[in-house]
Amino acid sequence: MSAPLAAQVLRELGARPRRFRSVAGAMSWWRNEKLRRGARGISLESGMGSAPRSRESIEETAATFASITRCLAARDTDFDLEDWPLSEWRIWAYADWVGSTEDRCKNAMAERLGWSVEVAERFMGETARVLSRRMRGRGVIA
Repeated sequence: MSAPLAAQVLRELGARPRRFRSVAGAMSWWRNEKLRRGARGISLESGMGSAPRSRESIEETAATFASITRCLAARDTDFDLEDWPLSEWRIWAYADWVGSTEDRCKNAMAERLGWSVEVAERFMGETARVLSRRMRGRGVIA
């Protein structure tokens, strides 16, 4: 099931996506959820040794993940004003950037991209603006 269809089906079933205060918060949550799902192949129902989750919690997580994923499409015809599409590497670079809390991690990341930290910050800020417009339009962030 594609992300737009999944979001639509979950919305019709009554599942409400979580709302975030910022793009960085939404992307950090999405990155962690994507890694949790992909790296271990863990389903939403499994608890990784924790207490069982309610059906409502599982549906909220699925709706939130689908809503954010929809915002990450290469192009979002409803909310895009720019001429360039978001690429997968750009999305992951931004998610890793906002997930980095230490300056040395950001310095290493900028170096890996072949940029100065200032250029990387400008690039990440531009990506954040695109995502902010999309996420506000879809109700993911307040």
